[in-house]
Amino acid sequence: MDIPKFKELLDTYKIKEELTILQSEVKEKFYLDIKKMTFDSIKTNDCLSDICSTMRGLLAQKFNGEWHCIGYKKNYGGYSVRHLKGKFIEFNIEDLKFILFQTKK
Repeated sequence: MDIPKFKELLDTYKIKEELTILQSEVKEKFYLDIKKMTFDSIKTNDCLSDICSTMRGLLAQKFNGEWHCIGYKKNYGGYSVRHLKGKFIEFNIEDLKFILFQTKK
């Protein structure tokens, strides 16, 4: 699914603003901030790389440190990342998948 089509489905409430958590080490407050940042980024960008770039900036601004965002569509291969304890979350929204993690404070 392309991002403009995804945004259209969000706007018409055919996709709910919910994250399906696959793995997480973050606290609930952090999760709520990430959820808001994710949907705000999707609504203001038209490609996955721009969404991730926006999210990295928002995370760094709010939580400081060096943040990474890997965004991909269905059927992504394996991965292995080093991250700070408690600063990792992997989730999806329909066919979009995201991995967010912090490597430096």
